[in-house]
Amino acid sequence: MNNKGLFMAVHVIQSYPSNNLNRGEDGSPKSCIFGGVRRSRVSSQCIKRNARLAMYDVISENDENGMGIRTKTMPAIIAALLGNWAESAENVTWTDDETEKQKYHEAAKEFDIRDVSHALTAVGMQIDAKKNHTLKSVYCTNMKQCVAFAKAMLEIGSKRAGEDKDGNLKLNPYDTKTELQALDDALDSSISLDIMMFGRMQAGRPIHNVEACIQVGHEFSTHRAEEEFDYFTAVDDTKNMLKEQGSAHLDTQEFTSATMYRYSSMDLRAMYQAMKKNGSDMNLAMLAKEWVRAFTLAAPTGKQNSFAATTLPVYVFVEFRNDAPVSFANAFEKAVEDGTDGYEGASVKAFEERVRRSDAIGWLHAPVARFLVSEQASSLQDCTQPNFNALLDHVEETVKDAVSGMEKERS
Repeated sequence: MNNKGLFMAVHVIQSYPSNNLNRGEDGSPKSCIFGGVRRSRVSSQCIKRNARLAMYDVISENDENGMGIRTKTMPAIIAALLGNWAESAENVTWTDDETEKQKYHEAAKEFDIRDVSHALTAVGMQIDAKKNHTLKSVYCTNMKQCVAFAKAMLEIGSKRAGEDKDGNLKLNPYDTKTELQALDDALDSSISLDIMMFGRMQAGRPIHNVEACIQVGHEFSTHRAEEEFDYFTAVDDTKNMLKEQGSAHLDTQEFTSATMYRYSSMDLRAMYQAMKKNGSDMNLAMLAKEWVRAFTLAAPTGKQNSFAATTLPVYVFVEFRNDAPVSFANAFEKAVEDGTDGYEGASVKAFEERVRRSDAIGWLHAPVARFLVSEQASSLQDCTQPNFNALLDHVEETVKDAVSGMEKERS
């Protein structure tokens, strides 16, 4: 296998009955125009969040850095750690040395959330002191990283320089060469797998950016999809007892229904390098397999209590390439029309026709491997698997083979 690069693309076709899986600020189902036709849409952020949460257990159990935390309350988390250490030396758990425990215990007494905000501001984060010292934007971290940052603060020492006339804490700046580097190193330590997968951006200090190894497209309907309105009422159960008529509440909610196409790609070489750099314990082949499972099966949760649109995919196609990942979204640039096979059958046919045409033109090198599972009739018989578990096993074996080649290169 040529391991110059290796990209895994996952393509899924799935139908949803009446639903509002991912709504905009006005409560309407999200949509887009493609091929001059309005389509139903589910945002990539929604897809990634549901897939990430579906992988929580497998990542937490197989990687010591645990799952990432996306939060604005990072100052409060770190302040709570410092408060816990200040309460008792026994709460300092990263060392067994009693002298070290006591040292950090005493040092922690000099810190509170204001000191934490000062330290985080030094590394480029914007703090809203009027809102309980929360970050102005969500930051991707984890508990081990928060512990490392708190420990770095203790090792540097308090930056307090008294109080001003209004009683506000005055703080000295951090030294840019040594102290700031220690804080930077803490934020670059123990990066979680899901942060490597989906990336991290910090505009205030780009050195803390993490390049994403997974790209996810916005899911969209393969055909024209219009929004509809559900008129509903809520009945007051006591009105019958009082011999009254009428409803307690009247309203409408928008919904849509569609056969959808979704796509993601994983840069396996970049993921391998990121995992090695950060000392991740998880096996990349297992990670790739579990990503395919989560991306395929993790459904959005929006308005599910109202619509229960909990369907399963009808078609899953996984492709490995050495040169570049390929989305086949353009298979649906011309909106699919329903026929005797409905939108599902017509969508599968349109997708596979696009795959064959792309192969014939030869835009890229031939794929390394392809695997598919489908409830609809497929014309790509050479890569069809008997069931979803067989497809997942082939994904794992393909990546395992690729990792073996990457490890030989490293040695």
